[in-house]
Amino acid sequence: MVANILSNPDGFFQELTQKEVNLKKPLLIVLITALIASVNQYFIMSKMAEAFPAELSRFLMIGAYTGVVL
Repeated sequence: MVANILSNPDGFFQELTQKEVNLKKPLLIVLITALIASVNQYFIMSKMAEAFPAELSRFLMIGAYTGVVL
């Protein structure tokens, strides 16, 4: 397959146009990665909030909640 793209790029891409596009696996990978990143961000912000005064930690937690939702 790699040799085909190097020796005959037109043929390689012509074969790809005949195949059906399936984006289920990439979508699943992106969703799982986003979920892991959101959970990780929440835990990091929770630990950081402990190091700051109570007044400031409220703002950090609001940012953490917003980041998890977005």
